Amino acid sequence: MPDYAERSIATHADNESERGGHDLPASRSQSRPAVTDSDQGLEPPGGPGNAAVFGSLRHLTVRGGAYLTAREGIGGLIRLGGVTIVVRVLGPSSYGIYSGAAIFVALGAMLAQGGAEVFLIRQKSEPSDELYQVAFTYLLVSSLAVAGAGFGLSFAAGTFVHSERALDVFRVLVFSIPVNVMWAPAQARIERRLDYRKMGLIELSGDVVLYAVSVPLALMHFGAWSLVAGFFAWQTWLLLASLVLSGLRPRLRWSNSIARALLGHGTSYSASGWIGGIGALTIPIVVGIYRGAAGIGYVSFALRLVDTVAFAQRGAWRLGLVSMSRVGNDRSRLRRGLEEGSVLQLLALGMPIALISANARWIVPTVFGRSWTPAIDVFVLVSLVTFLRAPAFIQSTLLYSRGRNMPNVTATIIGQACTAAAVVILVPHFGVTGYGAATACSLVSLLYIQRVVRREIVRFSYKRLWPFVIALGPIILMPLAPMPWALIMLAPLIATFSLPGPRDSLRHAYDLMKLALLREPTALGSSST
Repeated sequence: MPDYAERSIATHADNESERGGHDLPASRSQSRPAVTDSDQGLEPPGGPGNAAVFGSLRHLTVRGGAYLTAREGIGGLIRLGGVTIVVRVLGPSSYGIYSGAAIFVALGAMLAQGGAEVFLIRQKSEPSDELYQVAFTYLLVSSLAVAGAGFGLSFAAGTFVHSERALDVFRVLVFSIPVNVMWAPAQARIERRLDYRKMGLIELSGDVVLYAVSVPLALMHFGAWSLVAGFFAWQTWLLLASLVLSGLRPRLRWSNSIARALLGHGTSYSASGWIGGIGALTIPIVVGIYRGAAGIGYVSFALRLVDTVAFAQRGAWRLGLVSMSRVGNDRSRLRRGLEEGSVLQLLALGMPIALISANARWIVPTVFGRSWTPAIDVFVLVSLVTFLRAPAFIQSTLLYSRGRNMPNVTATIIGQACTAAAVVILVPHFGVTGYGAATACSLVSLLYIQRVVRREIVRFSYKRLWPFVIALGPIILMPLAPMPWALIMLAPLIATFSLPGPRDSLRHAYDLMKLALLREPTALGSSST
C-alpha cells in the first residue's frame, strides 16, 4: 500500500502518505537570532574548524528528526500493540475485507485533499486567515464531492464485485473522507511553526483513540466493522485536536483565485500520490482475484508491518520538507544535506527493519498467530525495497521543497507501471510472495530521480551508503533462507563493520545526532538557515 494510504487508513496503514494521525521543540519565535554551536560552548565532531558545517538549520533538522523518530517509535509501539490484538482476532479474511475497501477510500481521500497541507506549508510567509479559511472550505467541498461520487460508483461496482460485505464496508468508510482531509489547514499551521511537540501530542493521543475503539470491538467479534469504527473515531479526534491546538477557527469562505491555486497545486503535487494509489489497487483487484480476501489480508498486513517498523520515514518527510525549503540554493549545503541525510535515513530505516526482518520467521507466528505465516515472505521483500528506497526519499523531498512536482510524478509513473505489470505476471504463479517480489520493480524509478537531482539541482555521491547496503541487505533477506544456512548471511555485516570506514561513518552519524540532542531547545529557536 502506498505511503499515503499507510498514513490515512487505520490499522492497514498510518503514513503517511497516509492522511490521518501522524504521523522538536515547541513553537519557536521567528525573531530570535540563530544560535550556533559556539554560542552553546559545544564543539562539533572533528574540532572547531568544522563549526560552519554544523549550522543552526542542520541541528534543527537533526534534533527535529530525532524528536519525530522518537514520537513515531512510541506511536509505532502503540499501533503494534493494537494491530497485534486486532489481526489475531480478525484473521486474514476479515482484515482483507477492510483493507481492500480502505485502499479505495485512501485513493479518494488523496484526491480530495490534493496536497493542500503542503501548499500551505510551502508559502514563503505565514498564510493569512483568509487563506486558511478558503483552504478549509475548498477541502469541505472537494471531500463531499469525492465521497458522494465514491458512494454512487459502489453500486455500479456491485455488478462485478461479488462480496456484498466488502461493498458495505466501503460505502460506510467512504464517508470518512471529509473528516479525513479537513484537518490539513490546522496541521499545516502547526507544522509551519515546527511545533512538533503539539503534533506529537495530537498523534500519540490519536493512536490511543484509534485502538481504544477498535480493539474492544474486535474482541466483541464485530469483525471488519471494528476497524471502521476505530478509523472514524481516530480521524474525528485528529480534526478536533488539530483545530484546538493550532488556534485555527475555520469559517466558510471562498475565493476563486485561491481555489484555482489549490486545484493547480493539487493536480501536480498529488498526481504522484494518485498514481501510487491507483497502483495499490492491484492489491484488491489482482491479489483479490487470485487469492481472495485472505490474500488481500496477507499483503495488507505485511505492508502495515513494514510501515510500523519504518517509522523514521514519516518524520523525515515532514521535517525534510520544511528544512529543505529553508536551505536556499547553496549547493555545498544541499550536497552535504543530501549525503548526510541519506546516511541517516538509511540507518534509521535499515537497522530496525533488519532486526525485525531477520527474526520474522519467529516473530510473526508467535506474536500475530500462525495464520499470518504466509505474509512473512511479502514482509521481507517489501522491507528490502523500503530500505533501498531510503536515499530517493530524501531526493524526492528536495524536489517537492523546490516546487519540482513533475519529476516525482514521472518517477511514480515509472515505478508503478513496472510494479503493476510485475504483479499481474507474478501473483497468478507465486501468490502473495509474487506481490512482494513485484515491488522490487519500483526501484527502477530511483534512477530517474537521481538523474534529475544531479543534473538540475546538485551533484552528490552514494559512496557513503554502499557499506551499509552491503551489511544490512542480506540480514533483511535472512527469512528466505532455511536455517542454519541463513546464518551465513551475517558474514557481510561482520566483514563490513570490521573496516574502519563504515565504523567511522556510523560514529559520525551518532556524533551528529548526539550533538544536536544535547542542545537546549531554546538554541533552536531561530528559523535562520
